[in-house]
Amino acid sequence: DVVEDVVEDVVEDVVEDVVEDVVEDVVEESAFSKLNNVRLLIGAHKYSNNSIYWEYGNRKLSNRHVVITGKSGQGKTYFIQTLLAELSNNKINSLILDYTDGFLENKLDKVFIHNYKNKINTKIIYRDKLPINPFKRQTISIGDINMLETVEDMVNRVVQSIDFVFNLGPQQETILAETIKEDIFVYEDKYSFSILKDNLINSGENSKSNLYGRIRSLVEQDRFSYDSNFDWSQIFSNSGDIHIFQFSGLQKNIQQIMIEFLLWDILQYAKTGNELKPMPIVLDEIQNLRFSYDSPIVKVLREGRKYGLSGIFATQSLTSIKGSDTEAIFNVAEQVHFLPTDNQVVEISKMITTNKMDRENIEKELKNLKISEAIVYGPILDPNGNLSPPKLFAVKVDSFGSRLNC
Repeated sequence: DVVEDVVEDVVEDVVEDVVEDVVEDVVEESAFSKLNNVRLLIGAHKYSNNSIYWEYGNRKLSNRHVVITGKSGQGKTYFIQTLLAELSNNKINSLILDYTDGFLENKLDKVFIHNYKNKINTKIIYRDKLPINPFKRQTISIGDINMLETVEDMVNRVVQSIDFVFNLGPQQETILAETIKEDIFVYEDKYSFSILKDNLINSGENSKSNLYGRIRSLVEQDRFSYDSNFDWSQIFSNSGDIHIFQFSGLQKNIQQIMIEFLLWDILQYAKTGNELKPMPIVLDEIQNLRFSYDSPIVKVLREGRKYGLSGIFATQSLTSIKGSDTEAIFNVAEQVHFLPTDNQVVEISKMITTNKMDRENIEKELKNLKISEAIVYGPILDPNGNLSPPKLFAVKVDSFGSRLNC
């Protein structure tokens, strides 16, 4: 009887585990299948009128990043709005980090606002502050092992971000790092830039007073709320909402550093997700960000796919992107190039191909683009429904009018 009971219990456990595994596989396959069908309409091929899509959900896509280039006034921001609409239609939330004023309500397309007004949510950072804590220690994953980063690693990350914006120099970097490190052991998770400001001012040391003068615009008006209750899942749900974090009104250098800290925070949250739940983030004028191997924007580009992060990156000039790892931007799976400035034509053709004859044809096509027309380079579905290698198309971006009438 004892043996029978043991065997029965073992069989029940095995069956339960098998059923659980099968259910998980079915659910995952269903999620893959649903996402695999998500295709974002770009526009019509100029020479055949066939629709060209960003095969956004295809599981064989190397990543869900797109880079959009072109000089001002050629349709970049309008095109991004059409992508946001397409994502919303597919119940995929998006986040725009607007530090260029391009997504202020009076700059948005009227048809876009009218049709998605119940989906658009704007947070004014100047008024509401940024709901994160830049001094929060992050979780580091090494294989299946998770551990909290050391205080030293957190301090180095914060100091590198500040140094990028304020060009501190070695001596002030060291002073800042030591000050934050000492303060953290006293204030722990209550630490803030306001406390840092007070300690620098009241230290009585000339070196710390000089450092305060250097970073005064950051610490004098602390633009972080340090909200421990804020949860990125409120932003990246499955409602199709379009969230705009509006940085207008803040100094450019403060915008830069806040974006950097914000990306670190999003990266930390994203590590709890996976590629089945896309998290699109819009960043315009990406040349203003830090492109080094240890910067958050590069980590999004290189590691984002496995966590579900999806970058919609725009710039007027590829050559203005600076840093030790600018090559990261060339790894995007999708490229959309509107009419460029003359000095960008060759750079764009080089980004697409090394073949001299092909480059000459691309450069000719680029120079002849009209408003709302673009060169698109990325994979498409072949007649058998398989994802092709990247292909080149001249495309006319579909307007909201034509999309809504489909």
